[in-house]
Amino acid sequence: MIFCTTQRLDNFQFYPVPSFWIFAVDSKGNCFGTIGGIGSIIDDEHPVGYVNQEGIYGKISNSLKEFLELVTFYPYWRDIIKYEQMEVLYDLKDMEKKIEKNLHYFESQREIAEILKLTKNLKSIEQLISNIRNTPEFEVYGSKNEAQMTNTFRDIFPR
Repeated sequence: MIFCTTQRLDNFQFYPVPSFWIFAVDSKGNCFGTIGGIGSIIDDEHPVGYVNQEGIYGKISNSLKEFLELVTFYPYWRDIIKYEQMEVLYDLKDMEKKIEKNLHYFESQREIAEILKLTKNLKSIEQLISNIRNTPEFEVYGSKNEAQMTNTFRDIFPR
């Protein structure tokens, strides 16, 4: 995952409502951002969502800090999203067992948690699943024109 991307707005082929402030893009071009405003690690006002290359989107967490705890302590979080979307059964214990053997992962996890002052949230996976199964707090359209068909916008910048 690449944080603080330098990609241009034209690189993103979707239009979110309300605003979606992209803070990271992964190697597959999937976008991660805060919904409805710019969030920070100390701010719990703006949830975090994702938009993938196929246009599938959803809410991941209730805040940026909750998102960072999820991705730091539960590296299989993406698999859960994928399985939930596909409605495929999965076993969390099996997922956990696979990472137990990766010592490098735990070293990196400890370092990241220490730097960002994160602690393991035992409800992260439960919250992720709940967020995925519930209606997202934003909509994604193919363009602003498409979004304007069902939404009213107030342009804040004069033309």
